Amino acid sequence: MEFNYTSMLAHLNIASAHPGGLSATKKAWEQLKKYQHHCILDAGCGTGKTLEFLTEVTNSRLIGIDQDQAMIKLAKQRLKGKPVELIQGKLQKLPFESGSIDCIISESVVSFNHVEPILSEYNRVLRPGGILLLIEMTGDQTLTQEMIKEVEQFYQIKSILSLDEWIESLEKGQFDLIDYFPLSATTDGDAELKITPDTNQIFLDYLNHHYHRIESFQKELIGYQFFCQKKMTEQTNDDSI
Repeated sequence: MEFNYTSMLAHLNIASAHPGGLSATKKAWEQLKKYQHHCILDAGCGTGKTLEFLTEVTNSRLIGIDQDQAMIKLAKQRLKGKPVELIQGKLQKLPFESGSIDCIISESVVSFNHVEPILSEYNRVLRPGGILLLIEMTGDQTLTQEMIKEVEQFYQIKSILSLDEWIESLEKGQFDLIDYFPLSATTDGDAELKITPDTNQIFLDYLNHHYHRIESFQKELIGYQFFCQKKMTEQTNDDSI
């Protein structure tokens, strides 16, 4: 059995663990729904909490993808009987045609991967003018190298970008930034978890360490929501529609 932050989320069936929690997602929907959203992709859907919310507010085609088998299994249990397509697959190579998605919701996912390839793939599958809602852990200027190393090792993330670095990465990824603002690095109380008598103590220890780190770095490590639009003029991806 593998013990890490991601496996802890799956084993404790934790949902809405991204900065701002489900409340941030609900607020973002009020902005997102003003744009074309016939097909919405939840990239890194986890246990499916965001998709469950979306089934309550839209009749759009909903797709969730996650590379973790345990997460997809939990999402299928949560969304049983609901009109949602769930796929186990890699975000670096999304199984969708270029320009086929109207909106991508990506909540605390990109930092766990190499940023540039993921944003490039998001751009490829979005139609021109499509929307990307990105919620990500963001480092303040006061975040030291020692803190960065500790956070990267614990969460097994690839990088902690500053606000300026996120904005630069989105620009390089051919996205126009419509709006952005900070979020609490913690959830809002909407996060779910399931603890049973059989729950391995190691996962509970991981959860405690997580909250301890968030509290310790509350000034240096925050969340940011980025509301972006794929540039209308295609400069790459000749096969996009």
